[in-house]
Amino acid sequence: MKTQVKTMMAKLSLLALSVMICENVTMAACQASFTCSVNNGVLTVVSTSTGTLGSTGYNWNFGDGWSGSGQNATHTYNLTGTYNVCLTISDSANSCNSSYCQSVTIAGTKGCSASFLLWQDSTNTKLYYALSTVGGTSPFSYTWNWGDGSTSNTAFPTHTYASSGTYQICLDITDNNGCQSQYCSNIVVSMTGAGDNGPMEGSLSSGTTVVVLNPAGIGTITAKDVSAFGSFPNPFAGKTTLRYSLLSSTNVKLSVYDMTGKEVKVIVNGKEMEGLQNHELDGRLLPAGIYMVRLETSSGILTQRILLTASPAQE
Repeated sequence: MKTQVKTMMAKLSLLALSVMICENVTMAACQASFTCSVNNGVLTVVSTSTGTLGSTGYNWNFGDGWSGSGQNATHTYNLTGTYNVCLTISDSANSCNSSYCQSVTIAGTKGCSASFLLWQDSTNTKLYYALSTVGGTSPFSYTWNWGDGSTSNTAFPTHTYASSGTYQICLDITDNNGCQSQYCSNIVVSMTGAGDNGPMEGSLSSGTTVVVLNPAGIGTITAKDVSAFGSFPNPFAGKTTLRYSLLSSTNVKLSVYDMTGKEVKVIVNGKEMEGLQNHELDGRLLPAGIYMVRLETSSGILTQRILLTASPAQE
């Protein structure tokens, strides 16, 4: 009888221990994950995250300087290569904060494309910047025709116009598969310096210089204490949200640069705690164009390219 009582007490003790262990188990509020597919350079991502609610926010970082939002998204890559694609989900309602990344390989495509964005410097009316975007299979050969009888055969040249007139700038590319593409845009060089006629055409004084910028001029260095970094919406008009997740408490400087490398805004400069960080960038007083967001921590630097298409102050 005593043996049976001891055996029963031992079983009850094990059951109580099992109950105690189960009561101490805590499950993650959510877990980010996604599936993806690539078709002719276009990436389609579908969130398969768990523990999400209707109010959960989705932030995609496509690994080439561009980002997106929404539960599902598509993105077109201009260059072949392997990209680190990350999804960050967050929701304060269920204390959700999770990131997940996958490597995506963009193989060569049959087509190719050339384009460039041309805009005037905000302080020097004789200076224009161009940022080219090419698609296809690298490496590429470049020919810039400046419309005044001069040409350049490098990817990122500089050209100065000696006299007034209307010039058509054309970029011709040939990719590694022999695919060819051309894109052209006009610039008006005037002795009067009448001002800017739009995002792609300008009327400026003679001696105008066009500088084709290298988008890799501001490098991206891995920051070990940041798990995800992006912005949404991007492109944006007026305001956008800059979002990143810190793996530990650290000193942070979050700043915005124009394509000349000039710092135009400092958003954060101080210590931030571990976890998801959201900061609003108000671009209503900035000229439309391409900017670089620089996130610097104690372990490294990350950069994010953003495009301000327009703002209420400019409309």
